[in-house]
Amino acid sequence: MIMKKIFKYITYNKLTYIHLVYVFMFLAAFTIRFFASQKLPINSYEASILLRITDETSIYPDGFSVIENTLIKMSFFVFGESDLGARMWPIIAGSILTLLPLYLREQLNNKIGVVMSLFIVVDPFMLVNSIQIGSNIFAFLAFAFLFGAIWKKDVIGRNLFLLMLFISGRGKLFAMILCIIFLVYQKMHGVYVLKDLIEETKKWGNKNNYFQFHM
Repeated sequence: MIMKKIFKYITYNKLTYIHLVYVFMFLAAFTIRFFASQKLPINSYEASILLRITDETSIYPDGFSVIENTLIKMSFFVFGESDLGARMWPIIAGSILTLLPLYLREQLNNKIGVVMSLFIVVDPFMLVNSIQIGSNIFAFLAFAFLFGAIWKKDVIGRNLFLLMLFISGRGKLFAMILCIIFLVYQKMHGVYVLKDLIEETKKWGNKNNYFQFHM
């Protein structure tokens, strides 16, 4: 029954070869970052973050991320304390960035989107930030998808990515500035954010009713 609903969902959303291309991009990015992280030893800054996460010190390192702290604690709880368990989440976050053009597929030409995704896969800046704890990868991920959500007028996505930016560690200032901009825009144009969010949530629920179960 569940597989039937998933098949209907895939058919309805017309998943094509372009989705497979982005899956390949994600896997390529993940593979490169995974093996690169194994070559790089834990530095002193990363060690200070790990000490805070394991409650061996009460000092909060600069750029401390609530997201990263929570995810690494989950990894340590499930898989035990290890360098890979700590770095896995930045690796995943950096790999997810390759899916940004897919999220903006209605705004971007397919060729431009694939080239952008490929650039993210091999870009040295993205690579370095995706293999170290305490980097700005979570803030960059949240900001990139927040910009995409604003561009495609995705109200739900905008609020979720703005929240993610707040708790990303290094994106608090940007999040506060954007909140002020949103509030000023709302005041000047009579936009009701909560009302729009409720309406968009209802639309999303109606669109994705393949996964709804009826008694």
